Amino acid sequence: MSDPSTPPRVLLGSGGSTNVTPESAADHAADICLERLGGMPPSLLLAFATPSHAPAFQTICARLRERTGASSVLGVIGAGAMAGRGALEHGFALSAFAMAGEDLTVHAVAADAIDRDDAGLLAQENRRVTFAFATSDLVGFEDQLSAWDTVPGDRRAPIVGALVSPPRGPRVAMVANDEPITSGLVAASVGGSFQFDAWVAQGCEGIGPLYAVTRAQGDQILELNGQPAVDAMRDAIETLDEARRRFLSGGLFLGRSVAPHKSYYGRDDFLIRRVERVSREAGAITASEAIGVGETVRFHIRTPGAAISDLSMVLGVQRMRGEARGALLFSGAGRGDSLHGVSAHEIGAVGRVLSPPEAGEELAKAGRRIDPRSRFPIPIAGCFGASEIGPIGSEHQMRSCLHAQTTVVGVFRDLDQP
Repeated sequence: MSDPSTPPRVLLGSGGSTNVTPESAADHAADICLERLGGMPPSLLLAFATPSHAPAFQTICARLRERTGASSVLGVIGAGAMAGRGALEHGFALSAFAMAGEDLTVHAVAADAIDRDDAGLLAQENRRVTFAFATSDLVGFEDQLSAWDTVPGDRRAPIVGALVSPPRGPRVAMVANDEPITSGLVAASVGGSFQFDAWVAQGCEGIGPLYAVTRAQGDQILELNGQPAVDAMRDAIETLDEARRRFLSGGLFLGRSVAPHKSYYGRDDFLIRRVERVSREAGAITASEAIGVGETVRFHIRTPGAAISDLSMVLGVQRMRGEARGALLFSGAGRGDSLHGVSAHEIGAVGRVLSPPEAGEELAKAGRRIDPRSRFPIPIAGCFGASEIGPIGSEHQMRSCLHAQTTVVGVFRDLDQP
């Protein structure tokens, strides 16, 4: 008989497959998830796949639901899929992450447009986390994040997920249970006996000085510190040595301060946005979103060193918070092979840091084969996307935002013992 003073545990499972045929890929990923869940049907299953699986993705999600008995399935075609120790950005890859538990509650929605009347749709009282995914052409999605951020009481309930590129032609971008979606959003808020912490690893380093936006029009920045924005950008780039100039090939970014009027700004004080265009005739630069007059900004570049450093700091904090039961990752499409040389660098780091160490006597057993390709002790999965969704701010001032070229790490833990 279970101890009534012990809160029920959420069961988590993840599985991946590089099988080419839709049915075999779904069966392989589903079987690994079910093994982790002890055969219990999941209340929610998240499926992530590479674009190669797009033509048959609706079939894959239906097969996952049939094979696992999942109550709800949300499927996303990202720029890559991650599971366990592996990640793949090209070819055929499928990953799945499943949640089961006696007291889990799941509220899933799908829509092809933002409905302002449904602003509080996912903010049910016992929400622990909301998983949200949308195509990058969906108008008004970031405003909707602010509406979903509100939950009753003084409790942290992050929103995590990703934006994905809309498909070419009639192929699906996402699936909600049996419903295919080419443009729109899918989301699920989940409540139950678990904790969920989410952190954002920015992965960019600032270059040049801080600037105040002194003239702007929409997403076009005309002046910084009273000089043409193009001149300010050139001055910032000139501070780079030759070794760091090569990272400009990955794009130039602009950090928007989320903590104005500070004497010192760290990496976590900026929301990173891409510089989309440069108009030398107008002396202006165009950001990926509107930036207002009076805001504090700084130019940034994306580097492997900054990505590793930021992720290490995030994982260090997460490890100090207690034993992890599972993790989800949502990374920018440029943070895999093109940044680190291998697609699985960051999911591997997460697994190594968050997994509990195995006992020395187990590792020393005679005849035991050490297989570096084996699964981590905790389930891990996720995807690469066009933009990432994750929280910034302190414990009680958290807000969920869209990010560019970051990695969002979400960690599941058991509830504290009473």
